[in-house]
Amino acid sequence: GNYSGDQFFIGNDILDNPGNPYGFDGFLAKYDADGNELWAQRIGSLDNDAVYGLSADPDGHTYIVGSFVDDELTMDTLTLQNSGTVDGFIAKFDPEGGVVWAVPVQGPDYEAVNAVVADGYGGCLVTGVFRSAVSTIGNWELLDPDPGQYDLFVAWLDESGSPIWRKTAHGNDHDLPLGIAMSSNSGVLIAGD
Repeated sequence: GNYSGDQFFIGNDILDNPGNPYGFDGFLAKYDADGNELWAQRIGSLDNDAVYGLSADPDGHTYIVGSFVDDELTMDTLTLQNSGTVDGFIAKFDPEGGVVWAVPVQGPDYEAVNAVVADGYGGCLVTGVFRSAVSTIGNWELLDPDPGQYDLFVAWLDESGSPIWRKTAHGNDHDLPLGIAMSSNSGVLIAGD
């Protein structure tokens, strides 16, 4: 989720918000089966950051997605650089709350990652939006034939955060994916507006 204010108290952890106290930082927290908080991580910068979705795999890894506005976004020991107005991110955390990898979704305009599902093999599938003529997810390009409108993408990342494939879709106006799932025969389902 997200929080604003100078500090956020979650279980025994205190997460700071060193930027604008009216701006938002994201957070990730883990609880045990009895509801006891085990750890919490700040996902933040000095400006607005958002965590839109999360998924977990059977090995205890957690995948989160969202967006950030500031020049850089810090997650545990990793920092992502912003290349435009708003960039998206995909991150994988280990069972103890340490960041394993983080992948930016970047372009000169607006990019965000809205939903994620763990694939059960150490990777994940994600969906989000991009508005730049050319955006990137890792080293792969996302091409928007009608820049300025929100178009959607779907991507599959492997256990190291490298894209396996990506697909895009667009209409005459804004397109907004809000959810993603995998079916039992490895099909991918997305839903949105």
